[in-house]
Amino acid sequence: MADIIVDIFMKNLIKLLGHEANLLLKVKGQVCLLQDDLGIMNAFLKDSDGKRNEHHLVREIINQIRDVVLEVEDVIDIYMVKVIKQRRRTLLGRAFHSIGHANLLHDVSNQTTSIKNKIRNIYDNKATFGIGEVESNANEEAEQSLQRRRRNVEEEDVRTKQLRLKSLEMDLQGIQVYPASICKLQFLEVFDLRSSSSESILLPKGIWMMNQLRHLKVSRSLQLPDPAERITGTNPLRNLQVLSALSINQKTTLLIRKSLFPNLRKLHLLHKHNGIRNWTGQEVLELLTSLEDSLPSLRVLKTESLWKFSLNRFDMYPESLTKITNISSIMVPEHFRILGKLPNLRILKLKDVTLNGSGTQRGLIHFVAGEFPKLEVIKMVSVEIVTWEMERDAMPSLQHLVINFCYPLRNLPNELCRLTHLRLIEVSNISKELWNMLKDLNMNNGCKLIMD
Repeated sequence: MADIIVDIFMKNLIKLLGHEANLLLKVKGQVCLLQDDLGIMNAFLKDSDGKRNEHHLVREIINQIRDVVLEVEDVIDIYMVKVIKQRRRTLLGRAFHSIGHANLLHDVSNQTTSIKNKIRNIYDNKATFGIGEVESNANEEAEQSLQRRRRNVEEEDVRTKQLRLKSLEMDLQGIQVYPASICKLQFLEVFDLRSSSSESILLPKGIWMMNQLRHLKVSRSLQLPDPAERITGTNPLRNLQVLSALSINQKTTLLIRKSLFPNLRKLHLLHKHNGIRNWTGQEVLELLTSLEDSLPSLRVLKTESLWKFSLNRFDMYPESLTKITNISSIMVPEHFRILGKLPNLRILKLKDVTLNGSGTQRGLIHFVAGEFPKLEVIKMVSVEIVTWEMERDAMPSLQHLVINFCYPLRNLPNELCRLTHLRLIEVSNISKELWNMLKDLNMNNGCKLIMD
């Protein structure tokens, strides 16, 4: 029943907005014609200045034109104000006010028709009673007046569109500090920053006032400014859902602990090695463990260049995570034990990862029975894995396995063939030994093997 009601509402909404758009086009054309008339009449009044007392007919025509000019200006001003106000509303707001807006457009249409009739009557009388035409420069004056009026309308429209901008991508070569004027775009939802500079991107403090922002993406490491005291605790970026390349440092930990991003769903943390200070494994752990309580909506976590971990806690990752990507980092066997405990993890991606360990543990991945209960996808690219071990009943939900540029790997665990949900294995750029082994591999349950 609810689906039917929503469907009817959406159809009526589309029909209503379509009707409003058609009506707006009609009225806009009428207003533009009035602007033409306004320019000509203003030019006539200027050229008639000093001549209006020569004849009673001339004076009367001038008075009538002056009155009509005032009416035209009122209609144009009302049209500009109301149309801009309607544009600034949300889609539902436009729908809610569409009837009133349509009535206003009808009124404007009726007024323009009435005014056009008055103008036509004035010029008919002017011709009938033989009143002389204005000098040749009237056309030039009229054109200038018309252009000024149109320019005012266009400039206001441009300003409105700038303020209403919802998505912005910037690529400033060598820029580290972005101008504060960006933060005036109060309706901005997607902000994509790209820079060729090797230094961190520094955002102005006004970023904390952009409460409509949903996606903040950068190509380099990002440094957030300190928020003003008056906005701390007010969740100024409460709508932010995606935050990328956020530098790992003490300030980042403090900002996250203040719960300034309550609805963040995707987070990319980047440890930038700037030669000033190496963050210890304990500090990385403090940042990761703060995510559980401070980011309750977090589902996707990407970490990059994390070379040190402190592994004395199994709760270093939020249990809400469904996808984890680890890039350019060092991992040890304990990491996989920690990841395997996450109850909702469905996707695990590893890229440019070194597997450390003592003795035979180096290059080893060992999946324990009962761990990774909901994991569906594993993707390993340029992982220094030598040996892969897997116990029965580990990764029972695995469906898709991707292995690429993992040259040290010599085998796949036999337990993979027994996974009932596994449907696709993709391997490429692997060792000759692994290639020969996979050629003779018999997969069960319709699993497809793609070798490239």
